[in-house]
Amino acid sequence: MKIVLKDTMHDGNFIEFSILYHMKEEDEGSRLVLRTYTDNRLEKELEFGWTNLVLNLFIKALKQFPLEEYDGYFSHFEKHLEFSWEYDPSSEKFNLVFDLLTDDEYTFSVRTTQKCIQEFGEVFENGIKTAPSTENYNANKE
Repeated sequence: MKIVLKDTMHDGNFIEFSILYHMKEEDEGSRLVLRTYTDNRLEKELEFGWTNLVLNLFIKALKQFPLEEYDGYFSHFEKHLEFSWEYDPSSEKFNLVFDLLTDDEYTFSVRTTQKCIQEFGEVFENGIKTAPSTENYNANKE
């Protein structure tokens, strides 16, 4: 399942998550692939894992966006991805800046509405609920 957040100011710019598998146990997590696109061309791809603790915080931050407790910056104890945001009253959009915490410190931004961000969080949550288990993922790879 591909989970996409589109830039509403620049058609063809978007960020996409794929959930490779999800382990439901509290101390487990998911394997994800993040892709960024500019002008419908793949710019960056990163495969990483997150614990359920971080995943649930990420989903909550999106579904209830913008949460005051994050004060414009979602960070956590795991590697790979953080994001920040600023509101632009003239366009009534949020500029979300995704920081990929890799060796090359790649940054990608998406300008979109609060409603689109919250819907992205809902779709992400549904994607986690319907993601394959590790066993199903491994069986499909063989």
